[in-house]
Amino acid sequence: MARICGSLDIARPVEEVFDFVADQRNEVRYNPAMTDSVKLTDGPIGVGTRFHATILRRGKPLAVIVEYTGFDRPRRLASRSVMTGAVVTGQVRCEPVAGGTRFRWEWEITVPGLARLAEPVVGFIGRRQERAIWTGLKHVLEAGNDPPGFGASEAPAWTYTAEQLHRWLRDVLDTVNAAGAVVIGNSLGGRLALELGMRDPDIVDKLVLLCPSPAFRRFRQLAPLARWWPVDIARLPTIGLPRRVVMAGAKAMFARPDRVPQPWFEAAVDEFEIAMAQGARRRAALSALINIYIEEPFGDNGFWERLTTVRTPTLFLWGRRDRLVPSRFARHVSMAVPTAESVVLPDCGHVPQLELPDVTMGLTRRFLGSSRAATPTYRLPHRRPGLGRPTARDLPVGP
Repeated sequence: MARICGSLDIARPVEEVFDFVADQRNEVRYNPAMTDSVKLTDGPIGVGTRFHATILRRGKPLAVIVEYTGFDRPRRLASRSVMTGAVVTGQVRCEPVAGGTRFRWEWEITVPGLARLAEPVVGFIGRRQERAIWTGLKHVLEAGNDPPGFGASEAPAWTYTAEQLHRWLRDVLDTVNAAGAVVIGNSLGGRLALELGMRDPDIVDKLVLLCPSPAFRRFRQLAPLARWWPVDIARLPTIGLPRRVVMAGAKAMFARPDRVPQPWFEAAVDEFEIAMAQGARRRAALSALINIYIEEPFGDNGFWERLTTVRTPTLFLWGRRDRLVPSRFARHVSMAVPTAESVVLPDCGHVPQLELPDVTMGLTRRFLGSSRAATPTYRLPHRRPGLGRPTARDLPVGP
């Protein structure tokens, strides 16, 4: 028999995750291969509950009967699934961890007759499929945390400018009555948080920005062409990148990829492949990337001039070995916002919260625990950008 197991973390409470998975009718929302699921038994869900599900295999419908053989809410759910050509038995477990739930799955796949010779292949394909399915679950349950076009949120036909995404974030904070929040963001999320600080400083208490993506100061020769690039071309059917290429790109975001467990990279690649399989999400990603590149850097409404208006206490963290957002931006940010704290981590890439979590958390906690108050801003001259004394500092860190 083939054995399949794995885990991922979901930023939702264990009870919510367990209850959502236990109602097998919900699987049509996160498993793209499942087209239907019907509860066959009466009464509450528990041991003995049965469902009839339909999945697509090579484009043809396949019936699956699922019966629950173990039910210990909210920790363990065991089941037996019978379909033509295979029987799958096993369980899923939900464990509380900091920030949510660690979701684990363990399955045994039994195939009849000569098909057993293919069990190694069944196991290999099954592992890929299971991780993709549960990554879809993570997307659905965490959808409320994602900006439009990213994660599990809808991908409307927006232009995905910083201003448009700022309005979305402002609406979210208004909806949950979170005025005075501390906003923390990485990469594009950091850029979005920074936009909030520039446009609505009164509703933000402090900002922590991890490798935020600012407006390009150089290499803008292609900006006129990019402004006219038809983003809807991303909706056209496309052949996905080989998984090894996507994996290499994910690891390139880190100075030392060995600091991060390999299953984390596998999950990240799964999420990328799921997102890029949808034309609307490809369009959203392309639109966001183009708008980062073409954003006006200078002038009265340019990014770098607007940056000088920031008066919210802000911590910038940069990775010296960041290939995506070079740490050279740190000195320009420090000159534009001399009241901000800007720290460069010398042996770090683009994702400090994953590569150096203890250092990142320590700096963040120290900053949030301080009583730093906003002070008058300094306006950077238009004609001589890049001049002045940088105030960013390198922080020595251990291995």
